[in-house]
Amino acid sequence: MLRLFYESRSDSNRFDLWRTAIEYSLENFPFGIGPMQFAGDGRLSYAHAHNIILNTAAEWGLPIALMLLALILYGCWKIYRRSQVIPDQDKPIYACLVMAFVGVIVNVQFAGAHIFPLSSLVMALAIGLVFGYRDSHQPLPQRHVGPVPIQATLLWAGMMLMMAYLLHAGMELYWLSLDSRLLCMQEVGRAYLYPRFWAQGRLECMQMVAPDHWLFWTWR
Repeated sequence: MLRLFYESRSDSNRFDLWRTAIEYSLENFPFGIGPMQFAGDGRLSYAHAHNIILNTAAEWGLPIALMLLALILYGCWKIYRRSQVIPDQDKPIYACLVMAFVGVIVNVQFAGAHIFPLSSLVMALAIGLVFGYRDSHQPLPQRHVGPVPIQATLLWAGMMLMMAYLLHAGMELYWLSLDSRLLCMQEVGRAYLYPRFWAQGRLECMQMVAPDHWLFWTWR
């Protein structure tokens, strides 16, 4: 009976991916194998671990993953505490926001909502709404009047530069993803995509079509 259950179950190789992610986090402690490197570790296979905690542990290091887990648990505790004091008239809408939060948190333990652009945006909205919601008993925040501090201006400028770089790099990866799809399928031996940020997410396949691209200079 147990053997029949084992043979009939379908985990879509998640247990193998999770085991690989744990091995990467332990073998490369404490900093992991590097951002996006689950998609460039030499395996023409899944480009992420299908688990946000284990994927973070593999790429960013076990300490960062534990801090992320602690942050999620702390957020759940804050939601529970807030649900005890929120006014009755606000509870229906807040319950919907909590369900959306629970849905995305459960999803990222087994899938890749944190990987793809559109689902990442939905995830950010769900998390932001549940923590940013102001009930009817809370006063409106006071608007700051006066000159903007230079520190805030510099922070804003730095964030805009980072966003511009990420937009440029993301579009470069998008075109490389399109150009490398057919070659990656030929290397794998079947018409199958391994998504990461874009539909074809394996960095090795992108490097095959553009080995001298500036995104891969550090790989030399």
